[in-house]
Amino acid sequence: MIDDRAEGFLKELKSFLEGRNVALFSETDESQWIQGDGADSLPIVEIRSMEQASVSGIILSNTCDIAPENRRDLPSKVTFAPIIALSVFESFLQSAGVGAAKIESKFQEIRAQRVTNIVFLPMGAGLAQDSIALLDDLHSIPVDLLPPAEEKRSFSLSQIGHYLFLFKLSFHFCRLHEGLERG
Repeated sequence: MIDDRAEGFLKELKSFLEGRNVALFSETDESQWIQGDGADSLPIVEIRSMEQASVSGIILSNTCDIAPENRRDLPSKVTFAPIIALSVFESFLQSAGVGAAKIESKFQEIRAQRVTNIVFLPMGAGLAQDSIALLDDLHSIPVDLLPPAEEKRSFSLSQIGHYLFLFKLSFHFCRLHEGLERG
């Protein structure tokens, strides 16, 4: 049975890396937040203006680190990456003077999961349109500021979606492809 799961994972990973759709989302009956959940209404502060806002995001923190039953001596925080619609990202690029051909090329790379600081999230399971999570714009908030999962969870990753999310996080943060040798 474990070999079947490993084989299935490798097949899905290959599809993911080739930009083909995989079943990233699943239904969940979890009452608590888990790593990889999409959340609505997360508070942030824009650092330049100090303006407060509320955004959608994907939770990066380990599930056990944000579990309410995991008592800590110091209050824990939850780290998340904002999620924005691909159409909003397109508007940002256009206002920055990026041409249509370059935007289309960038979107092909994003959809194929080849942009290391962006996770592509296809429309569905609580996402009204194709969206992206920005891994280079992380925010941390006290865990007690998280809204209730039952009310604000927009999606939950499937098992393969979670593994692929972890792969994408590892690739982004480990930067093995840079070939930098330390020491």
